[in-house]
Amino acid sequence: IRKKFWLIPEHGFRPLFQRRSTLEKPTTAPYHEAIDILRLLPQYQTPCTKLNCIVEAFRSIQRTVEKAIGGDVFLGADDLIPILCYVVVQASVPTMHTQSLFLDD
Repeated sequence: IRKKFWLIPEHGFRPLFQRRSTLEKPTTAPYHEAIDILRLLPQYQTPCTKLNCIVEAFRSIQRTVEKAIGGDVFLGADDLIPILCYVVVQASVPTMHTQSLFLDD
């Protein structure tokens, strides 16, 4: 990820790879909104609503980066994929593989 997309304490976030204390609010994690959206994926029943959930997570990532940088930003695949990987890992959806297979059909 290009360094300008690292959401750091100056942007109001804790560093990406710092352990979270048990007393810390989860909303200080980078891309917390996208993480929360993706955690809802198993609750949706149809492929269309699941895809809408994923699209909304992408939009949340875009909004978070724009807010942190302070303007419009184009996120190419080289920037978006690592951020998305971080969001997916942090969301810890236990059935992510099943969800992706469901969407593939």
